[in-house]
Amino acid sequence: MIFNNFIKNNSAVSGGGIYCENSDAQISDNKIRENVNEQRGGGIYVDTCLTIEILDNEITDNNGSAIFCSRSHSIVSGNSMIGNSGGGLRIDEGYDIFVSNNVIADNYSNFHGGGLYVVESQPFFINNIIYNNSTSGNGGGIYSRDSQVMIENSILWADSAEGSGDEIYYSGTVPSLIYCDIYGGWTGIGNIDTDPLFRDVQSLDFHLMAIECGDSLDSPCIDTGNPGVLDSLLDCSWGLGTSASDMGAYGGGDSTTSSIAIEPSLPKYFELKQNYPNPFNNSTQISYALPQAAHVIIEVYDILGRRVSVLVDEDQQAGYHQITWRAAGKSSGVYFYKLQTGEFTRTRKMILLK
Repeated sequence: MIFNNFIKNNSAVSGGGIYCENSDAQISDNKIRENVNEQRGGGIYVDTCLTIEILDNEITDNNGSAIFCSRSHSIVSGNSMIGNSGGGLRIDEGYDIFVSNNVIADNYSNFHGGGLYVVESQPFFINNIIYNNSTSGNGGGIYSRDSQVMIENSILWADSAEGSGDEIYYSGTVPSLIYCDIYGGWTGIGNIDTDPLFRDVQSLDFHLMAIECGDSLDSPCIDTGNPGVLDSLLDCSWGLGTSASDMGAYGGGDSTTSSIAIEPSLPKYFELKQNYPNPFNNSTQISYALPQAAHVIIEVYDILGRRVSVLVDEDQQAGYHQITWRAAGKSSGVYFYKLQTGEFTRTRKMILLK
């Protein structure tokens, strides 16, 4: 675990600030600034890692991309990637990549992909802001080649490319975007094309304007995200959607994706939480709470009511628990997962999109 550090003015062949190879790590709450590596991650470089969690870091003004993920399973959540000269986030041959609640702004790439660069990968992006990034190549906001890119509840605005695709450039599979605000528009469920009205981009405040928070206007991105996912927090520092989640980095079902959590006490009630992410590609996390020790059964059913997987069937201690459903080989569609323990039973719906 690498957390609460200030990493500045370093240089390296790979990973100017942090380099991880063949490792499992959580990198959280660091300030990573003005480090140098023009090719492989000015801020953070990870290569061939089974599980890397990059959470809530400020990765700014590095000479090189903010984060470079190569051949790794990664969770990238809650980070600010701003003002990096090699682009924002680069993903190369990544699998099970979950990217949520990040601000990726004011980055520049002299190759392709000012905000995001994705090659031969299958990432899932939810509740991100990609703003004012630029490139001398293609894809000011997003560059995608030979990848299956899924984007939800996100804002892509004011990005530019000297080549093709100010917001999105792709070669191969067309990126799937739903419930997003994209400058110039994009075909997909719930997508809009209108100024997101950030609170103060000059001060790097990318919260959405809201009259109830003292602003003069309401952002069109409030309450226009996925109606199946509500904002987990309702305040001026997070989401304001009451009937649907907000678009952008401060909305969505969870304010963190970390699988390493510390709870203050035992839960008071049985609870089955909404899976995250949802919709998902290949795998998703299911969290639940037990106020007392019990025999736990968690099963997954398809839309026809056929059981397709048994995730848990064992005695467990009281506390907060989490399980991952890996849906390799399963077809896209609606599934249901059920928690049963004693007299308590709860079922929730989830959506697999490939």
